[in-house]
This record gives sequence, structure tokens and C-alpha cells, in this order.
Amino acid sequence: MDILNLIPQRPPFVFVDKIYDITDTFFRSEFLIREDSLMTRNGCLTEAGVIEHVAQSMAAYIGWHNQDNVRIGVVASVVNFRFSALPLCGDNLQTEITILNKVFDISHVKSITYKGDEIIAEGEMKLVERI
Repeated sequence: MDILNLIPQRPPFVFVDKIYDITDTFFRSEFLIREDSLMTRNGCLTEAGVIEHVAQSMAAYIGWHNQDNVRIGVVASVVNFRFSALPLCGDNLQTEITILNKVFDISHVKSITYKGDEIIAEGEMKLVERI
């Protein structure tokens, strides 16, 4: 399925290419960092870009479950995010997201982002779904 059918963002502000392994509480996403990707600096995706990748991955997951009504999400909080490295343009990120809790339209998630086998970022986020 075309990722643009699942998220409200449009190029050039798209930071997720696909989602897969979807269950009610877990899924994976991927993003190839292109030379023309926004939020890059000195050939690397910034911390804000990695966090945006996680947020858009969550938007794609929400879109997967609401394909007839793609929703806009708002990041409510970013907690305990740790970065061990910044990915380079040309790197392919893989992110695992676990839904820790969902109350009404607020989701609390934990994410782990990999570059190959290396964990480069992990943390938690709360997102609010909006119509």
C-alpha cells in the first residue's frame, strides 16, 4: 500500500517509506534517508528528523487502522529519547514501535530505531490522534 494513503504528510516532508509486521500493539517501519530529505545537516539526519520519522511511523500505523479516514496526529510529549549515533544520508532506518498504552485518542509508544543491527535511537512518545 502506498504510504501516502496512510499519512497526512506530503513530500518533501515524508519520513517513512513503509510499515509492516503490524499487530494491535507492535509494528515496524522503514525510511531511506535521501540526499534531498529535510531535517538533514552535514550529511546526517538530525535528532529532530529521527523523532519525526518515529511520529510519522505512528501516523502510518494509525492510518493503517483507519484507512477510510486518515487522521492528523500531534506529538504530545517526547520522553527519554537517547541517541547513540545520527544516521547518514543513504542509510535505511528500521524502527520498531510498541504501543505501551492507549486511552481514547492518546497513544503512549516506545520506539527503537536501528541502522542495520545498531540501535541508534530509542525513547518514548505520546501522540494524540485528531480528525
